[in-house]
Amino acid sequence: MGTSADGSANPTDNSSAFSAASLQAMAIHDIQTTGGKNLSQIASLATMFGPGSKMDPKQTLTAAQQGKASDISDANSYLDTAQQQLAALGGAQGPAGAAASIPVLGQFINPKAAAYNQTKIDIATSIAKALTGSKPAASVIRSYMDSLPSVSDTAQVAAQKIANVRQELANKGKNYGM
Repeated sequence: MGTSADGSANPTDNSSAFSAASLQAMAIHDIQTTGGKNLSQIASLATMFGPGSKMDPKQTLTAAQQGKASDISDANSYLDTAQQQLAALGGAQGPAGAAASIPVLGQFINPKAAAYNQTKIDIATSIAKALTGSKPAASVIRSYMDSLPSVSDTAQVAAQKIANVRQELANKGKNYGM
């Protein structure tokens, strides 16, 4: 929030000219300068153009855009699931985790590693769909699988991979008012 030469508040958030913060600043400024003579007009602006109104950019998404926003939200939830499952394995374990995820005679040394690897496929599919907006090709799913942490990653690498995917989802979400 910035201020103009006369000391009044100016919104710096361009996503909505009448954000909740800018409306509050207007009301405070009005109370301080006029004793609240314009509060009813400010309330009218809030009703017409404020958060939650039909003019709010977040409220004007098409059904397809709302679906894409939902896909992005779901992908973020699935990332939480991946983090929880990786933690249940004991976290990213570097070389020790790599050994636990090797199939021996058709069985994984650590069965939870096999379950996590299957979950990675599902999560990568969800992320690819959220980011591409369509049914992803197998090669795209594979690239997103590679961007997710594995049990053979170090804790630092796993955290960075999750952060990178979340940032990519956040960037895409900006298109849908997220």
